[in-house]
Amino acid sequence: MDRFSMKLLPQGPENMRKFQVEEIARWKRLISSTGIELE
Repeated sequence: MDRFSMKLLPQGPENMRKFQVEEIARWKRLISSTGIELE
């Protein structure tokens, strides 16, 4: 992977996991605020 591509992605699997967790948490807050429940 070249340097340009690395800049576009979170650095390493730990950061990628953290990013995904934050995205999921954001969606859950958004959904709960609209009153829609996920199965």
